[in-house]
Amino acid sequence: MDILNELAEHLNPRISSREQYGRVLAELNAFCEQELNQEQADRLNDIAGDLIHAVAAVNSKEGMKLGARIVAGLLSEN
Repeated sequence: MDILNELAEHLNPRISSREQYGRVLAELNAFCEQELNQEQADRLNDIAGDLIHAVAAVNSKEGMKLGARIVAGLLSEN
């Protein structure tokens, strides 16, 4: 079982990069502050927060599935 290939196949490396996440979030916040009124900025931040939570939930679920397959594979080899 090639674990690295499994990880690359199931987890999005763009999302998992903390540095990129921080840069994109800062860019979104700057855009909100510069281009939108307070109500629009708050709404866009709420939508972005919902998106972040949805992506995290998907990645967590995929990570758990992958972990279960890894454990099953390791147990079946013994």
